[in-house]
Amino acid sequence: MEMNFPELAKAMFNMMPFLQKIGIRIVYVEKGRARVELPFDESITNHLGTVHAGALYTIAETGGGLVITSAATSADIWGVAKSGHIKYKKPAKDMIYVEEEVDPDWIAERFNTVLTEGKADIPFTVHVRGENGDIVAEVEFIYHIRKRS
Repeated sequence: MEMNFPELAKAMFNMMPFLQKIGIRIVYVEKGRARVELPFDESITNHLGTVHAGALYTIAETGGGLVITSAATSADIWGVAKSGHIKYKKPAKDMIYVEEEVDPDWIAERFNTVLTEGKADIPFTVHVRGENGDIVAEVEFIYHIRKRS
């Protein structure tokens, strides 16, 4: 039986109460593609009334993690964000979202490295967008992927 990695990614999302607490929701997760949204609410704002930096980072890490997990090629691997560098582009004053995808051939090569060498670091850039589609933040992640022992 083939593993359904998009469903696994959704199940992992649902195991993280923090994401539901702040209101992040999955719009879709497909193989190597995902969209998550965070509706605007005063509870996620900073002292200026714009979306808090922590909320921007959280939705980026969530969306990127869903994309990488959904593209997995084997149940013998797992991963976690190793680092992330965020660049704030403009204030977010409304709903924010992440909608990203990864090239299937590119990610399959990285996962094959994990299966043969035991681990790999996968760079992946995520764009957080405002309701009108403008980029409000860009995060360059390194996802550390390992073979299960």
